[in-house]
Amino acid sequence: MQNKKILFILCLPPPYHGSNISNETLWNSKITESFDCDLLDISDKRNIDNLGGFDLTNVKLALKNIFQLIWKIRKTKPALIYLLVSQNNLAYFRDGLFIIFSKLFSQKSKVVIHLRGSYFGVYYKNTNFFMKKFIELSMRRVNAGIVLGDGLKYIFEDWIKDIYTVPNGTDIFPTINLEDKFKKNNTSGKIIITWLSSLLKSKGLLVFLESVPLVIEKHPNVEFKIAGEWGDDPFTQDKKDETKSKATEIINKYGINSHLNFISLVKGQDKQRLLFDTDIFVLPTIVTEGHPRAIIEAMSAGNPVISTPIGAIPDTVIDGETGFLIEPQNPNMLADRIIKLIEDEELRRKMSISARKRYEELYTKEKFIDNMIRVFNKVLMYKGPIK
Repeated sequence: MQNKKILFILCLPPPYHGSNISNETLWNSKITESFDCDLLDISDKRNIDNLGGFDLTNVKLALKNIFQLIWKIRKTKPALIYLLVSQNNLAYFRDGLFIIFSKLFSQKSKVVIHLRGSYFGVYYKNTNFFMKKFIELSMRRVNAGIVLGDGLKYIFEDWIKDIYTVPNGTDIFPTINLEDKFKKNNTSGKIIITWLSSLLKSKGLLVFLESVPLVIEKHPNVEFKIAGEWGDDPFTQDKKDETKSKATEIINKYGINSHLNFISLVKGQDKQRLLFDTDIFVLPTIVTEGHPRAIIEAMSAGNPVISTPIGAIPDTVIDGETGFLIEPQNPNMLADRIIKLIEDEELRRKMSISARKRYEELYTKEKFIDNMIRVFNKVLMYKGPIK
């Protein structure tokens, strides 16, 4: 009988951010019925400021996780070991050790890595000589890789033969009546433009704020809702207080505070209500991105999306059909696209319907889980090159 034992090495929420939520979706699914699953939870339950950071707690946790991994491998003898890989030195050093020890203590186990971002290639190019060699050493022990979009396969091609594309999925709106949404939003008398993400410079927050005065100059009856938590930026290196200070400076400079509604982190029904009430969704990422859950959640709610062609976003947001793709760090272009959607109700409606349709075709939770099961089955049945 085929060994279908899978050991999942996962970070689960809290804290709540894209990768952790996707991990939770994966673990709490029918995947545990399709395979004999075991879990190594490597979560650091502190807030998002500790992501990629270095302190004694992180070191102790990593050492503990490595010993737990070895113990689980020797006890359960998994056929497949699955883990996400990080995109900075400290976190990847831990991940690389997971890969090396997995192969060292169970040569028969297949190792599958999952990249939930698009920065890894840049990270590898810019890191030091030692880490380059360590990345190469560990990556060549990987059996298969998973990326979020076809355009990201190149990141692993130098080291891994079998690379699969699995976009994220969500079931925040399994069903939705778009006619009810249109009717409700049309009678509210106010266009609502929503941001839903961590409040980071790399996510384009400052670009978003700089676009606001350009929009309200033409359309003052607009409300900008901003949902998310402030945090230290792992990509731009801006500290939380620095980003807050820069945001406050923009808000005060243009006197736009009365048009902004900061509503912090939203979950569950609060998130559903926010996205249902939204007319236009905006996430103008400027540095790096994977396949943002916020975008597919917005699409599931039938929202046109304005974003940038970074990571797997161009595979998701079809420019001119489900939303618009703009140049990074271009508040004028962002404002222009927002204004276009405000002034053209029919276009907004068409994009809303197209966004929901694309979500149903590609980005439901069921499709995400089915794709993951398909990949695991292919890797477990691997007898030679997989076409």
